[in-house]
Amino acid sequence: YYLATGTSFAAPLVSGLASLLWSRYPDLNRGEVKRMIIHNARDVDFPGIDRNTGYGLIDVQATLEADRNFFIDAAITSVGVVQEGGNQYVQVVGRVDSDQLESAAVELGAGEQPTSFEAVSNAIDQPTDGVLANIEASRLAGMKQAVLRVVARHKNGRIREARFTLNLG
Repeated sequence: YYLATGTSFAAPLVSGLASLLWSRYPDLNRGEVKRMIIHNARDVDFPGIDRNTGYGLIDVQATLEADRNFFIDAAITSVGVVQEGGNQYVQVVGRVDSDQLESAAVELGAGEQPTSFEAVSNAIDQPTDGVLANIEASRLAGMKQAVLRVVARHKNGRIREARFTLNLG
């Protein structure tokens, strides 16, 4: 046994899981197989999708036992400063989607690795692709770093989270 990482090691494992899915559900297309594998992965490292571990580790059992229609997605695609009515806002743009979305919200935490977050958006109860929140810039006053996160909750209790780190100087 030895420790191995990288796409050359992961590709045969993912291909094997895809083969198992197609043997169980021969009518699945490539996109559906990809969605089932991604949305049933076990999260590792920081919560949500991250640079080093992506969606996490594939989970063969969870994927094979999953509802083939299940998915939950949360993403922050950009963060910028906008002005409206003479006020400055931090605008969070992203995506929240699910086959059965219960709710979602944008939250803010102080520091590089916050231990607590507070909601800074209205509750999101419909799939959304665009502006998720406009946060008053004054809420970030005095912070050197902050983390924005969007948390989406599926009706089955599963959660998907995406984070964005702000370096404020």
